[in-house]
Amino acid sequence: MTADVVIVHYGPAEVTASAAAAALATGWPVTVVDNDGGLDLEDDPRLKLLRPGTNIGFARAVNLGARQGASPWILMLNPDTEPGPGALEQLVAIAGECDDTAVLAPTLVYRDGSPQIGGGRFAGWVREVGRMSGLGRLLRARRAQSRSEFRSAEHEAGVTIDRQWVSGAVMLVRRAAFEEVGGFDERFFLYYEDEDLCRRLRARGWSVAVAPEVRVKHALMGTRADESAREPAAAFERSRAVYHQIHSGPLLRRIVGWDSARRERALR
Repeated sequence: MTADVVIVHYGPAEVTASAAAAALATGWPVTVVDNDGGLDLEDDPRLKLLRPGTNIGFARAVNLGARQGASPWILMLNPDTEPGPGALEQLVAIAGECDDTAVLAPTLVYRDGSPQIGGGRFAGWVREVGRMSGLGRLLRARRAQSRSEFRSAEHEAGVTIDRQWVSGAVMLVRRAAFEEVGGFDERFFLYYEDEDLCRRLRARGWSVAVAPEVRVKHALMGTRADESAREPAAAFERSRAVYHQIHSGPLLRRIVGWDSARRERALR
């Protein structure tokens, strides 16, 4: 079982180079989309480097990279992830045994091994009230520790845990399902494209899951050294508003739209 690996470069070149090396160690084809410009990687016949010439956003870049291959699975891999030896192959092997699974993700942890939230329930009133009140941030660590993939040190091999959505930091997607829904919605420049994809796939009867036995470190690096943290924060707010415009009722759409616009103005 093979996968086409897609990495979107934005940030330190050495971090992306490390992720590309980890992906190439699987022996699978790897496509790196250079959204930052000027990336140089070692020549390898299995590696394709695409240069859009500008930052086209995460969703559009992944769609572009995914079109370069034909493997039955597409593996999205953030540059700031650190898969251990054999982790990616194990993820694909588990997915191959799940006929109705469109998306499978590993359990994400911070570099120190502590739990990291890598998905959950679809955004709605509970999450937005938590965000606007600040309670969501305060309870984030507790929520991560309560996840079933962290409650037990031992899991039966090959067992998966159903999730409404999982993070695109490391996301294995069945190509047929990805193409069925038209890939990522390119209205999302950055953030929420993973949740939106999972929502559309589940609406078509596909399942989305986490493989608890496969753990991948995710550094959550965020921005480049020369970039203000305001830029990704503003992108988050724009995508948050787009998500609710698509998936929420009129009242929540209006409230989130107002709050996102207010937060984005404060970032300027």
